Amino acid sequence: MKHLDPRYLLLLAALSGCASPAYQHHDAAASALLNLDGRDKNWICVDDIPKRLYPDAAGYARIPAGERLTFWTYLSERRGHCNAHVSFVPTAGMKYQIAVDVTDNRCAMTLMKEDRATRLGVSQEHSADYGPTRCQKQE
Repeated sequence: MKHLDPRYLLLLAALSGCASPAYQHHDAAASALLNLDGRDKNWICVDDIPKRLYPDAAGYARIPAGERLTFWTYLSERRGHCNAHVSFVPTAGMKYQIAVDVTDNRCAMTLMKEDRATRLGVSQEHSADYGPTRCQKQE
């Protein structure tokens, strides 16, 4: 089975008006938190299926920890629109932040982990991979 690039899945979903199922985290499973920073079009790939992420009242979405996953977001701003993605292995109990810059319909995404021990309050996430990615379970 051939897997589609998440950018095409998002485009197809946006054009067709269909909605991806929402990600539901199981309470017993290890989790991390991802700050969606007010973005409302966010997905992760779970079991080869894109699942929509929604923030809680504090702006965070609970995501599974311990296995590589792909996160992507669609942005539409005055400077353009684009899809940005990152693949990473969330650590249980950790909080993550994303920063996305849109210029001329191109995205530059950075994933950081919240780290109160640093002067800026964030540090680099070493498992982040910004290369080509597919919505498929990665071993």
